[in-house]
Amino acid sequence: MIQSFYEDSRCAVRADGEVGEWFQIITGVRQGCVLSPLIFLLVMDWILRRAADTGNNGLEWVNGQRLTDLDFADDIALLDNTWAGMIDLTGRVEAEAATVGLRINADKTKVMITGVQGQAQAVQVEGKPVEEVSEFCYLGSVIAGDGSCDKDIRIRLGKANSTFGRLLNIWKNKGLATKIKIQLYKALVMSTLLYGSETWPMTVANMKRLEAAHHRWQRKILGIVWTDKITNVEVRGRTGMDRLEDIIRKRRLQWLGHVQRMEQGRIPKQTLNWSPAGKRKRGRPRMNWTTTVKKDLESIGMTWEEAERAAADRTVWRSCVAR
Repeated sequence: MIQSFYEDSRCAVRADGEVGEWFQIITGVRQGCVLSPLIFLLVMDWILRRAADTGNNGLEWVNGQRLTDLDFADDIALLDNTWAGMIDLTGRVEAEAATVGLRINADKTKVMITGVQGQAQAVQVEGKPVEEVSEFCYLGSVIAGDGSCDKDIRIRLGKANSTFGRLLNIWKNKGLATKIKIQLYKALVMSTLLYGSETWPMTVANMKRLEAAHHRWQRKILGIVWTDKITNVEVRGRTGMDRLEDIIRKRRLQWLGHVQRMEQGRIPKQTLNWSPAGKRKRGRPRMNWTTTVKKDLESIGMTWEEAERAAADRTVWRSCVAR
């Protein structure tokens, strides 16, 4: 039945009330059809299974498995720990996609290296070498090759500041209650700022930048200037807002509980207990997400093992996060 929807499918373009010549649709799905997203996902899954589930490509994963790709609709991240493996995997995905009329956009495709991988080799798409980058925007967040979230936080601060600036007329409106302004601030500015914050490996420097912006915006909403000599504690008392550090900590712990309740076969759950193969460079290790979460747990008097048990019960975990 589904196939009959697409057999001999034809379309025409309407412009200025006139309909152009009809033409046959060879590839693609019907625009606006409720089945289109599902069909597209099935095709993408078929492509990646044929391309990635054969051979030894990908990262060494849990239980002897290999992780070759992370996907969200048509945004695909291919993974491998060797240049030869990445070249081979990319070529097979490109070939399988071509069999169903899809192609990889060479200009939008990037290669990012984490760790030391030896002499770089050219990964090609459509006969063109893929650009190598140290950071890449994936699903709205900036992923850095060194695991840092510095660039992502700077971008989030810039976007949130832009959102705040577009609402200056509301913040300056003295006829609008502070409570309503704070609700708008939470819904529009905070949601923009904290997108993806659950996964940030937080450093002291980044936390200071975030706190400074958070209090600066609250002061503008209240009409407070620096000559008023009002402390941040009093500012938060007037707005009813918590410190941004506490807000992010709660979001991070809520995300931890959500992941802990996932089934064992889910990739996010497996990631919690996975360690990459190889050795890191000498020197002080960079702050990572696991270390950040362990500090969060210490602040509420819990260990990682205790958190695993408590997170299984959603109600119990909520009370733990609210400490």
